[in-house]
Amino acid sequence: GGFCTLGLVLLAECHAAHSVSYPEMGRVAFGAPGYSTIAAMLVLSQFGFCVSGHVLVARSLSAVAESYGCTWALEYFYFGQLPVFVPLGWIRRIAKMKVTNILGDVIVVGGLGVVVAAACCKP
Repeated sequence: GGFCTLGLVLLAECHAAHSVSYPEMGRVAFGAPGYSTIAAMLVLSQFGFCVSGHVLVARSLSAVAESYGCTWALEYFYFGQLPVFVPLGWIRRIAKMKVTNILGDVIVVGGLGVVVAAACCKP
């Protein structure tokens, strides 16, 4: 754990001193293999985060549906969210989404309020 933390701190310091991408830092330090390795690790890391997010959403939706008596297979929740999330991933200029972001924040805060109220009122 300590070595990982030290490595991340050193990497952040290098990035702050030399404003280039992480794969480019790998190219400078280790040549073409360094570039390829770091780029591949970044892709795999982001892929893992995306997949875990979709799994979390699918399982949460499945649990909510089960509480209302719906017994659909989990695969429906995995693939059913793709038509919603994939087009959102295509958005490149997030600045044009200001109103949508504010609406999302309001919905999240409202949902949090409902959960807290439900937890407080439960005997």
